[in-house]
Amino acid sequence: EREHISKNPEFQGGLNFHGAMKSFWLGHYERCRYHCEKGITSSDVKQIKSVMMIFYNGISCFHSGKKYKSNRMLQSTVRNAIKVMRERREESPWNYGNKLNLLEAESYSFNGGRDEMAIISYTAAIAASKSSKFVHEQGLSCELAALHFKRRKELNTAVVYFKQAKACYEEWGSQVKIDAIIQQIDSIQ
Repeated sequence: EREHISKNPEFQGGLNFHGAMKSFWLGHYERCRYHCEKGITSSDVKQIKSVMMIFYNGISCFHSGKKYKSNRMLQSTVRNAIKVMRERREESPWNYGNKLNLLEAESYSFNGGRDEMAIISYTAAIAASKSSKFVHEQGLSCELAALHFKRRKELNTAVVYFKQAKACYEEWGSQVKIDAIIQQIDSIQ
């Protein structure tokens, strides 16, 4: 019986989805990408799970430790994630608009020379997440905006965004994320 359940594609898809989400929120981006790649290719993964894994896989590409600018596979994954979020935003702006904005912000940030567009997109992602009451994604948008400013040595602005992210994660109830944000703030101050 147990072996039968473990071979069930829907069960495997669920394991990969939950593995991806857990890995992402714990900051294990390569592990997240592993679960996403396995889960997305599985034909029995429910559609919403696939879309969410495409989004988190796209965000993970920027933070996985591999050089995004020189890795065509990561760039292709991000382009696909942006394409899927654009399509989904047409169907449901309140659910996917913030995700599209955040992927675009990260793309502008990591591709360089597009700081103004990155800031506009981070701001839009934060506002759309707040409007949709996705406090965890609002926190993520604030956190990634803070990292953008930290990379650019705009440390006072980074701290402001980290504090906003911390408040969101407190509301969400994620002590792991709160602790990670506190470490980021402490590394600056």
